[in-house]
This record gives sequence, C-alpha cells and structure tokens, in this order.
Amino acid sequence: MAAKKRGLGRGLDALLGSSSESEQVGVENAGPKAGLAELPLDVIERGRFQPRRDFNPESLQELADSIAAQGVVPDSTTYNNFLRDMQNIWNEGDPIGHLYLARDNPSPIFVNFMNTDVAVTPAASLRLVEALGLPQITTPGPNFASRGYTRLTAGAHSSYLSPEVNLDVTVEMQTEVTVFLGGFPPQGLPPNGQVILIQNPAVVETE
Repeated sequence: MAAKKRGLGRGLDALLGSSSESEQVGVENAGPKAGLAELPLDVIERGRFQPRRDFNPESLQELADSIAAQGVVPDSTTYNNFLRDMQNIWNEGDPIGHLYLARDNPSPIFVNFMNTDVAVTPAASLRLVEALGLPQITTPGPNFASRGYTRLTAGAHSSYLSPEVNLDVTVEMQTEVTVFLGGFPPQGLPPNGQVILIQNPAVVETE
C-alpha cells in the first residue's frame, strides 16, 4: 500500500525538526543553535502582541478530547509538545498579532474593501482597519495620506482581480492600490504610500 501523502510532501519535521534530532537543553544552554529547549513555565512571559486574553473552557476541552481520541495521552510529553508546536505555528500566522506590529510601524498602510463582499465580510474588514487605527478616506480625488481605507459600494470578493461582476469596482480598487504604491507622475502624485486616490466616487463611500 502506498504511503499516505502529506500536505506539503515533507511534513512538520521539515520545519520543526524531529525529536531525535533535537536536544533537551536547560535554560542556561538554550541558544540559537541549541535545538528545542524545555523551559520552566515561570520563565515564559506572555507575548506583548498576543491578542487572545480569554479562552473558552469548552473549546479547550473539545480540543483536548479530539487529541486524546487519536491516542495521545493528555499531559504526556507528546501531547505537550504537540500543543506547543501548534501554538507556535498558529502565532506565526496570526493576522491580529502581525496587525499590531504593522500598526506600531511607521510604514504606509492602505486597505480597500467592499460592502458587498460575502467571503471577507465588511464587519471583519472593519475590525481590521479599526485595530490598525486607519481613518476612512471619503473625499473624491487625491488624498495626501500615508494611511487609510476606502469602502467600495458594489462588487464581489473576486472583484479585486476580476472585472466580471463589476468592471468599475475592479478598476477603482486596482487604481487606488496602484497609485498608492507607484504614484501617478502625470498628475504630480508621488509614489511609496503618500496618496490615496478616489477616482470614481460612484462606487466608493464618499462625503
């Protein structure tokens, strides 16, 4: 029987290293090249960008039960290592954690989204821009701002790339992003995140 194919073809060992390759080291020996280290809980501090503060006990128990159903004994070394590694992977892909890093960074930030998007809802997009502290840009024409967001009044999630649902929305969204990144020299608009241009107010929430 053929071996079960893993999602990326290599498995987590390619990223984390197998237990046979990793040394169990003390705090005093832990360093960039020391492999995996087991640390006492009292030396671990909460990440300053960790957005999660409250954990649902029922959800945690459901997770524990599902892991135990696979034959992994709770509180065993395998169990604890699994939770640790999965938490590390989740944190690395945590959009909210990276969002706070972006918010506190001086780099330009621009977001545009659609009120009619059902894949990424307006409520979700609003949570994103509110957490970033972005102001809504509503004035037609060039707005000299390095941070902000616009709301499109039509279109679908595919409208970011495809004009099939609404050509005007696709042109407007792509124009806003293009001008924000590259400017528009014929109109004297500078590049590198200095201008947010609302070209077609017919498809954008405006004043």
